[in-house]
Amino acid sequence: MASPPRGIRGPGRFEAALVPVAAAADGALVLPEEPGTGGRWALGAAPDASRGTVLVAGRLDTRESGPGVFAALHQWELGARTVLTGADGRAHTYRITARRSYRQETLPGGLFDSGGAPRPALVTCAGRYDRATGRYEDNLVLYGTPASPPSPSISPSPPQRR
Repeated sequence: MASPPRGIRGPGRFEAALVPVAAAADGALVLPEEPGTGGRWALGAAPDASRGTVLVAGRLDTRESGPGVFAALHQWELGARTVLTGADGRAHTYRITARRSYRQETLPGGLFDSGGAPRPALVTCAGRYDRATGRYEDNLVLYGTPASPPSPSISPSPPQRR
């Protein structure tokens, strides 16, 4: 049974609880107001799903609180590891493999797709802040792939006695 993500951890001290979020009438995800909490698209894939995108988004900043925890995504390098923890307590590790910027109004539909290879997509604001609209112009999206399971360690054979 699918277990939705409840938390995320990453490089440095990046850590956030995740709550389910939905899209507003204009298609934008309605993120939690708390800048230390992220949202997971409620209709997205779960970390243990064999297909689909686990869409996680969080605030870059707020007027009241300053930088949000998801501001750290701007510093992540390709190859960074992130861990999504499901409601069942299981941890799922991913490696960041791509970094893209999109205009907010042109986020790819594939982010909301339940098909395709299993992957996380981590989203936060980027670009110029437009005071008139109260929004950033762009979104930063980090894509990942499941990290390969650790190789079993091979212990050397005990020395032979002669």
